[in-house]
Amino acid sequence: VPSIARGGPPFNRPTNLDLRFARQCMQNPGTTNGRRLAHMLSALMADLQSGFAAMIARCPGSSPARKKAVFLRLQRVRNYISACAHHDLDIASLALMANYSAGHFITTFRSVFGETPYSSISRFRVESASTLLLSSQLGIADVAQSIGFQSRSSFSRAIKRHLGLSATKFRARKRSRPSPL
Repeated sequence: VPSIARGGPPFNRPTNLDLRFARQCMQNPGTTNGRRLAHMLSALMADLQSGFAAMIARCPGSSPARKKAVFLRLQRVRNYISACAHHDLDIASLALMANYSAGHFITTFRSVFGETPYSSISRFRVESASTLLLSSQLGIADVAQSIGFQSRSSFSRAIKRHLGLSATKFRARKRSRPSPL
């Protein structure tokens, strides 16, 4: 059974097996598998949208359409942060992207997503760093620089704050555990 069918929130990324299954079902839509795929995709979309509904409700605006428009602008910024967290990002340019002043952007972003843009940038950087720490032989300072931290000390503070361990201990602990099958 493909991972999409098993996945609960959050859904796993589709594997090659999932994609082959979907392609096969779409080529034969009248089959049982085609109907099953349609049901799985419908469930996936409903699950993804349910997470957004609460965030859209927290957006400022007098109508649902305005709230959704605000959410889309903020989500565009959030996607940009996710993709470009390793760059030197400043709040003024992010606020401009969402068509807000810097102060209003920070307040609105926090109310909708539950974290400030600064903490969002830091979280995405730490997520990237943890992947690099486990999958590469780069030194701690090299990982810090490639992720976008200005110094090793700021990187160390962020890693410790988000993961509860120093980067060296995180790498050693995760590498010493056998991977689950």
